[in-house]
Amino acid sequence: MLNSVNTNPGALIALNQLNATNRELIET
Repeated sequence: MLNSVNTNPGALIALNQLNATNRELIET
């Protein structure tokens, strides 16, 4: 999985966006 993330920057960006969304849901 780490290799696929490293070779797919788009997947890393999507994960970062998902983490940000989860953080907002938890804070509210």
